[in-house]
Amino acid sequence: MRSTTHQRGCTSKPCCSGLPTSAAQLSRAVAALLQPFPAVVAATVSAMLGLIFAQTPALFAAYRQINQAQQARLARTKCRPKGLVKRAKQLLQPFLQLVFTRSDELVLAMEARCFNYRRTLLRTHITLPDVALTALFCCCCAASVWVYYQMRV
Repeated sequence: MRSTTHQRGCTSKPCCSGLPTSAAQLSRAVAALLQPFPAVVAATVSAMLGLIFAQTPALFAAYRQINQAQQARLARTKCRPKGLVKRAKQLLQPFLQLVFTRSDELVLAMEARCFNYRRTLLRTHITLPDVALTALFCCCCAASVWVYYQMRV
């Protein structure tokens, strides 16, 4: 992975796994696209997306860690359909416990720092090319889904 420079000059971590758009830019873009809705909705959705982008890599790492711990205890990783429920229970119970613990810690940390989504809300204006490119992207997605289902039939 290549290392990209963040806005604060840190080059130690790759930004969004090498993607050219950072998580902060994506959440600001979503907030700008949701401007026709009330400001609370746009800011809330933007803050949620930022949290999702920030926590997803940590959750994948936690899942890998739980899976490796299960394998170290000689748990069956490849199982038949009958054992699939048992395997899912072995993985999901500690994973969900970890997810809920992390979310509780995150909520407490955000409350301790008096988190307010409006504090960092930036004004971004949507231009006609932005709307046109978004519409083109949506049309391309719809066309690819339509072609996919036509090829399956």
